[in-house]
Amino acid sequence: MSGRLGPLFVLDMCERFSFFGLAATLVLYLVAGDGPGLPATQAAAVFGAYVSVSFLSGGPGGWVADRLLGPRAAALTGGTLIACGHLLLAATALYAGLLCLAAGTGLLKPATAALVAELPSGRTRTASLYSVFYVSIQFSAIAGPLVAGLAADRAGWTVAFAAPAVVMVAGLIIFATGAVPAHGPQRPLAPEEVRRLGWRVAAGIGLLAVLLAVAPMLIVLGLITVAAPFVDLGLLRRAVAADPAARRRLTSLAWLLGASSAYWAIFAQGSSALALFARDHTDRVAAGFTVPAAWLQALHPALVLVLAPLYAAMRRRRDIPRRPARSFAAALAAAGASFVLLAVAQVQAAAGPVPAWWLGGVYLLQAAGELVVGPLGLALTARLAPPGLTARYLGLYGLFAALGALAGNRLYLLTSVVAPETYFAGCGLAVAAVGAALLVPGADRRAPVTALPERVRNG
Repeated sequence: MSGRLGPLFVLDMCERFSFFGLAATLVLYLVAGDGPGLPATQAAAVFGAYVSVSFLSGGPGGWVADRLLGPRAAALTGGTLIACGHLLLAATALYAGLLCLAAGTGLLKPATAALVAELPSGRTRTASLYSVFYVSIQFSAIAGPLVAGLAADRAGWTVAFAAPAVVMVAGLIIFATGAVPAHGPQRPLAPEEVRRLGWRVAAGIGLLAVLLAVAPMLIVLGLITVAAPFVDLGLLRRAVAADPAARRRLTSLAWLLGASSAYWAIFAQGSSALALFARDHTDRVAAGFTVPAAWLQALHPALVLVLAPLYAAMRRRRDIPRRPARSFAAALAAAGASFVLLAVAQVQAAAGPVPAWWLGGVYLLQAAGELVVGPLGLALTARLAPPGLTARYLGLYGLFAALGALAGNRLYLLTSVVAPETYFAGCGLAVAAVGAALLVPGADRRAPVTALPERVRNG
């Protein structure tokens, strides 16, 4: 591992430990008798709001890294906010803690991804580099649910929420003392732009306050999440207006990122629908030991690690596939099939708890999809970004993921009026249909990125 990649890997590993540990325990905490005791659908809505804001903040977070702080300073600031967020959760300041965590993730993720793209091989072997980076951090994605789940079961929620803060502080120290180049933004704001920014931020805060005064927070958040990727896409189109080729590539990228939202709608329900299915309908007793429900969420990153070498072997000849839309279509088909399988498991559960291998099959299909939508999606986004806009493009990736995450957890509310198996089957088939739409004849005209030129594929 290179001297530059090592500190990046450690910091992102700590962030993933935080995210997946919280993802494995938050809904279980929200519905617990010794927690807030929320109904399952409301707990899923709160978790969905947290995930969507985490992704949503990647848009402004990428802008801050590109135009104000530079990626290294943005990553340090984001990690500090994440550590503070966990301490607030441990102190039972639920919403303040979740807000800190979401803001920190929005700063850290696009900043670290941009730093990876700046590595010496980052512009020539983008997908390979992101695959190594992405797959390596799955080890912490496994450890997060195991540590948080065991801590919650044996030591209580306070310890489960505080432990990731200690891990993040250690990661920040390693990152801060590592050989990561510190430079300011490539396109810093001019003084007059700083003044305009101040007025815009004040106007935005005022508008948000008005909206919150007349509508519930989740509705306001939903409206912002739906609008944000399209507003940011419009701003990016203005930023590349002088380069027709970059403008066409941005439009092409938007088609694939929009389709990938369907995958994130499935993925985001892993910590609500799948966590509750594991708790209520899965046989978790092994050799007399009752496995914590949160532990089963470690199956997803574990399966990513198992599948990664097979996926890498399939892509050995090309860094980025010639027609990435086909890869995205396959990923969406796998994600859709996972929920169809979950629908079958739900029917089987009517007769009693089902074996854990049912959930294993669901996670296997979702892991196969993530290996495309995750590292390949990030690599494609970074490759198509013009110089000085990498973090903002990666922030756009996060905004479309936020849109999917919000949609998934809001759709889960339907389980209060329709049978769960009907919901899971319908949701899975709809996602698979989105993937199939990428293969419709003529799609290349709508999304030219489905046939990338060699220059873009190989840098």
